[in-house]
Amino acid sequence: MVWGAIIWSICAILWLARTNAKRRRVHGLGPVSRPVPPWMGWVLCLLPGLALLIFGTNADVVNWMGAVCAFGWLSVAVTPARLQAFVAWLDQTGTQFENYIQARLK
Repeated sequence: MVWGAIIWSICAILWLARTNAKRRRVHGLGPVSRPVPPWMGWVLCLLPGLALLIFGTNADVVNWMGAVCAFGWLSVAVTPARLQAFVAWLDQTGTQFENYIQARLK
């Protein structure tokens, strides 16, 4: 149950980071086509924590809070350019690994 809550909150944080007007302006991105009020993202982010408070254990809540806080800090530290560079590196590494496996199977 706690993993589902963490994933749900991380998705909400990513959505908030992607639609944040100031973050987009600082990184030279255009405005969002359909802006949504940020409070909806915050509700989606914090709702799993409330569910864990009601239905989970204390340890679940602490784990959820730690994971969400750590990922929130990480989402601020990673710029869109760094993310694109990481995705390009991941794609290149995957291609190299695929070529290696193909060569070994021959």
